[in-house]
Amino acid sequence: MNEFSLNEGNVGKGIAASIISAVKYLIFPLLILMSATSLLVKGGGGEVAEQLRLEDIKYVLLVLGIPITVLNFFRGFYPKGSVSRFTFGVIVTVLVCLWIWMVTMGGNLTLDFEQFGLTLNFTGLVLLFVLAAALKGVFYLAEMLSYRQEWLGSQKVAPVVGSQIVP
Repeated sequence: MNEFSLNEGNVGKGIAASIISAVKYLIFPLLILMSATSLLVKGGGGEVAEQLRLEDIKYVLLVLGIPITVLNFFRGFYPKGSVSRFTFGVIVTVLVCLWIWMVTMGGNLTLDFEQFGLTLNFTGLVLLFVLAAALKGVFYLAEMLSYRQEWLGSQKVAPVVGSQIVP
């Protein structure tokens, strides 16, 4: 009974989890970011786009979004109650918290114009989003504990035949 055996999972559920993750953390955010960049540049706000570091955010979306998508495959692949699903779920949760922090630039936004500057600090709001995402890790722990007996019962355990001690 190996918790990380590739024979224990469901490929269809893994692919579905991966696709949902790709839409949430890669495709949709990249479309929004590329549209915003295009609108700012066409509207004469190229300097604002540079100050917002939109190109850096695109890079962060790719660097963190791809591992989140790949690891979500394994989270969806393994059955509820297994340590393997819990492990991948917690790793994905940590990456999602990091993704939120990096995409929002830690809750600090500074824009400098010719005559004035603007600084916004919304770190508290970002930390609330990170906390909400971190609760998903607690959910995976509760899920593992709730379904553990059911998962262990579904495992085929070879009967133990008595052992002999040879002098």
